[in-house]
Amino acid sequence: MFINTTTLEYPVSFQQIRQANPGVSFSAPPVDEDVRPYGYALVQQTEAPTPSATETLVEATPIEINEAWVQQWILRAATDEELLLRCNYQVFWNGLLISTAYQKIRSQSCLDLSLNVACTEFMAAMSDAKAGRANKNALQTCINFVIAGAVLDEADLQELQQLLVDADMSNVYNL
Repeated sequence: MFINTTTLEYPVSFQQIRQANPGVSFSAPPVDEDVRPYGYALVQQTEAPTPSATETLVEATPIEINEAWVQQWILRAATDEELLLRCNYQVFWNGLLISTAYQKIRSQSCLDLSLNVACTEFMAAMSDAKAGRANKNALQTCINFVIAGAVLDEADLQELQQLLVDADMSNVYNL
């Protein structure tokens, strides 16, 4: 990738440089010395840092260091929308169905009408989420009702929490 050293437009493709300079014959592949006289520079790629589960990686405008343009990265806090988009509801659902905690909740819901209603509403909210129509507030409310209505021990809660972590949902939903 290239940068326009005057406007700092980035990224600029080699095709864009050729379109801006139709009468110039550039080497293939283009080298920095060929494009510099026309106001462009080759950008040295750098390894991107690894974001945490609550961060988003953003490519920043390259900076010039010792006459070389170097790719830059910014780690910023992920937005609520970005965290919501990372949730893998299918992974959560698949793990939930085979969990010990789910088996306990299911058997208890057969005997407790209010827990049965909470589970039914949870299943409806999860179906929407798996179909790409997650309603964060509704799903969190359903989770709260199921947890409040079921008798679960610490191991069950840890199992459910791990399912949230495994599905990248723990930064959006809580038990």
